[in-house]
Amino acid sequence: MYPEAFLEAYDRWLKAQRAGGRPQFASSRSTGALTPRLIRGRSRDSGTANHMVSSVMMRAVGRSAGTAALVIWSLALASATQAPAADVRRPGVCVREGAKLVRAVPVQTGRGVRLPKKLHDVHPAYPHLPSGTTGSGNWHGEFLLDTGGRVVEVWPTREPQLRPPFPKFNEAIVHAIRQWRFEPVIVGERPVPACSTVSILINWS
Repeated sequence: MYPEAFLEAYDRWLKAQRAGGRPQFASSRSTGALTPRLIRGRSRDSGTANHMVSSVMMRAVGRSAGTAALVIWSLALASATQAPAADVRRPGVCVREGAKLVRAVPVQTGRGVRLPKKLHDVHPAYPHLPSGTTGSGNWHGEFLLDTGGRVVEVWPTREPQLRPPFPKFNEAIVHAIRQWRFEPVIVGERPVPACSTVSILINWS
C-alpha cells in the first residue's frame, strides 16, 4: 500500500503536468501536504518555453511526505528526460562560432554589408506530419557563408513548435538552407566569410 501522502502528492503532480507548467513541490507548514507551484520560463540554453527542470523544495514533515516527494521528483525527472530540447541557439551564434569553421571572423550582413544575390534556391521538402500532429510558429535561424558563397553551417535560433515533437520537420528546413548558393560577399575588394539571418514563414492552415 502506498502512504496517503504519496497518493495525494502524486495526484497534484498529474494535475500540474496537465496544466503545462513545470512543478515544484513544497510542503505546507500547517499540514505538510505537498503543493505544486507552476512555473513557466525559458531555458537559457535552448530558448524553448516551458522546459521542465525538475526540482523539489520541501520541508520534510514525516517519512511518508518525504518518500512521496522523492518518488514524485523521480517521475518528473523521467518526464523531462524523455523529451530532450532541440538544438536551438541564442541569436549571434554564427559570428560566435563561425570562425572555428572558416578560420576567419565572419562579417555580419545587414550592418553595412549587403547579402549578395542568391544563385541557387531550394525550398524545404516538408515531410508528411503524423496524424494528430499540430504545429505553430515560424522558423528563424542563421547561416554561415564561406568565401565562395556556399552555406557552411546552419543554426536554428527559434523553431516551430510541433505537438507531439517531430524533429524531421525542422531538419527539412536546415537541409534546404544548406543547399543555397550565393555570390561571394565582397568587403574591401576581396571575398570574405559572412553570417546572415533567415526566417522561414510556415502556413499552418
